[in-house]
Amino acid sequence: MPRLKIRSQLPLVEKGGILDDCGPASCAAAVSWLLNKEITAKEGVAAKEKATGRKDKPGVADNATDLSEIIKTCKVLGANGRWARDWDDVVKSLKGGAAVIINVQAARFYPPQAISAWHKRFVGRHASATYGHMTAAVWDEEFGFQFADPTFSGLKAEKYACLVSEKELKAIASSKGEAPHRRCVIIKK
Repeated sequence: MPRLKIRSQLPLVEKGGILDDCGPASCAAAVSWLLNKEITAKEGVAAKEKATGRKDKPGVADNATDLSEIIKTCKVLGANGRWARDWDDVVKSLKGGAAVIINVQAARFYPPQAISAWHKRFVGRHASATYGHMTAAVWDEEFGFQFADPTFSGLKAEKYACLVSEKELKAIASSKGEAPHRRCVIIKK
């Protein structure tokens, strides 16, 4: 399988606006990887609109995506989603070729390589900032676990998902204080 490419939500935000397209951007990244097909973050937003009937207003916190909507959005993009049963189910599914969308409290429990340049600037203006956020993860025999935060730019050093250990991925998935699988949706072809 190829490396997991970032589908950045940053270009979808108008200057000074709010980031609220992390769910569709994460769906686009996961389904692109699964189907080996180029799906943009903008196409992810259009799929969410089709799946939910809610039109996005760029740069406004009006349209947050929940995990049930992630399943519907991925379906529109050509993949199938389901709730994770437990953490072992998440790991087995990843190693079986699935992608996982994870709802996190960013960037709580992120390892250093998983923190985007955007987030570093954001924290510089908002000390100790965290926020609810959708992300994607995959596993590949060559690369191992890969974690994609859509606040990565998708350019240069932030073109691909960062490599993380299983322990780091579990910590990220546990960032909202619940059992990690409760914040995961498994996405398959």
